[in-house]
Amino acid sequence: MQPKDRNRYISQIQKHHEGQFDTLKAPYWLHPYRVALEAEGVLLSVQQKMLHPFFEENPDAADRIFVLGLYHDVIEDVPGSLPTVAKELDYDFDMLRSLMLLTKPSEWPPEVEKFLSDEEMMRFRLAETYVEKIMVLISIGDVYSIIVKLCDNADNSLFWRSKTPGKPNLKYS
Repeated sequence: MQPKDRNRYISQIQKHHEGQFDTLKAPYWLHPYRVALEAEGVLLSVQQKMLHPFFEENPDAADRIFVLGLYHDVIEDVPGSLPTVAKELDYDFDMLRSLMLLTKPSEWPPEVEKFLSDEEMMRFRLAETYVEKIMVLISIGDVYSIIVKLCDNADNSLFWRSKTPGKPNLKYS
């Protein structure tokens, strides 16, 4: 991916999250940007340490995970955004499927059935706790979604992002 493409995606995320702020009143888009950078770093670190068919089969893995990290909150945070996001991602089925896996079932758009099976949707809906939902995600095995979710949790756990200053967000710890 060319730097201009990254800049285009970052600009789109800024537009999607325009007017949204985190608990410290910082522009919210900085959270998905941090998640994208961290997820890309995790993937590249693993790639450097091991030869695995995944990396041969997915030469654009770092670019894909960066974009997924950027977009991971859009479907939940911007109602009705799926058609726009789909177009921005060139209707890439796998990317859109990964986004659905990262979206809370309560926030799924009606089109979710195009990307997830009935069984997958049922398993997510039956998961009662946050940990159970993470286990469903892991059992589905979408590497990109798993890494982005872990990086999202890590970023959400930062004490300075907590709703209670000086205390970590225990949901993610």
